[in-house]
Amino acid sequence: MEQLTLPIDTAPRRVRQHGLQEFGAFPYVSFGKLKDGSWSPTYRVPAPHAWDFPELELSRTPNSITAVLFDMDRDPTDWLPDLWQEHLPQPNWITWRTENMHAHIAYTLAKPVLTGDGAKPTPQRWLARIAEYYQRKLRADAGYAALLTHNPIGKASNGRYRTDWERREPYTLAELSSYIPEGWRIPPAPQRSTVYGRNDALFREGMKWSGQPRNWGDWEGLTEHVKACNRAWFPQGFFPEGPLPEREVEGIIKSVLKYQKKQLASGQTQRTFSQIQAARGKKSGAARRFKTVDRDSEIWTAHAAGNTQTQIARRFKLTQQAVSKILRRSLPKK
Repeated sequence: MEQLTLPIDTAPRRVRQHGLQEFGAFPYVSFGKLKDGSWSPTYRVPAPHAWDFPELELSRTPNSITAVLFDMDRDPTDWLPDLWQEHLPQPNWITWRTENMHAHIAYTLAKPVLTGDGAKPTPQRWLARIAEYYQRKLRADAGYAALLTHNPIGKASNGRYRTDWERREPYTLAELSSYIPEGWRIPPAPQRSTVYGRNDALFREGMKWSGQPRNWGDWEGLTEHVKACNRAWFPQGFFPEGPLPEREVEGIIKSVLKYQKKQLASGQTQRTFSQIQAARGKKSGAARRFKTVDRDSEIWTAHAAGNTQTQIARRFKLTQQAVSKILRRSLPKK
C-alpha cells in the first residue's frame, strides 16, 4: 500500500532546511505582476505544483501560521544595515525582486501558531506583538497581508527573484520576542496593522462577545458578530486584501466555540470566574499566614511586654508598617 505524502514533503529541500515546518495541501498561488502592471488571478493548486509559481502561500496553512513575513518596498541600502544595527535576528531567507531590489523577509517558526480549531489565544497574541515590533523597526509595508510571498526557489520566477539563504534553524516565539528591548512600550492590545494582529483581534472579540451571559449558547449570533466585525474592521478600501478569508474566520469561530462550550460545561463562565479567583486568593493568603504563625506569636508577646513597634521591626527585620499590620489581625489557629 502506498504511503500518503504530507504537503511539507513536497516542499524543496532548501526551504525545509531553513525551518519551514508545515505547508498547505492546496495553497494559493499566482503568476504575480503581469507586463501591463496588473496582478494575475489567485487560485489554489495541489501542494506539489505550488512551487512552480512565482508567488505562493507559504507562511500559512488553513489552520496555522508557519512563518512571519515582512514586505520591504524600499532601497535595501536604506534598511538592510538596520536589520543588524537594531539588533533584529537574522532571517531565514530574504527573497529579492531583481528589477527594483524590493524584498520579502521570512522568519520561520519552530512551532506553527494555530489559528483554527483548537487555537489558543496566548500564542496568537504573542505573535501579533512580535510582528508589530518587527514591522515598526523595519518600517515594513503595513498593508502586506502575508498571504502570497515571492517563491524563494529562483527557477520558478524565471530570474525575477533571487534568494539570500540565511539562518537554518527556525525560531521559537520566545527567541523572536527576546530581541524586543526591555522597556519598549507595547500597546495595550495587538493592533490591526499586521495580519497576525487582525487574526488575534477577531479571536478576542469573539471570546468577549460569547462570554457575556446574554450570549451564552448563541452560536449563530457569535458567527454573525465575528463575520460582521471582519467586514467592518478590514474593508477592501483600507486593507488591500480586504476582510480576512472566509475559511480563516470560520476557524477562529470554531476555536471560540470550543472554549465557550468548555467553560459552560465546567461552570467557569464570566459570571463565576471572579468568584473562583477570589476564593483561590483567600486560600493562598491564609496558607502564607499559617507559615508565619510562630513569628507572629513572638511579635504579639514582645508588644505585650512593652516593646515599641520600631524595636520589634528591627528585631524581626521587618518594616514598622508590617509589624502594625500583624498586630491588627488575629492569629491563625494552628
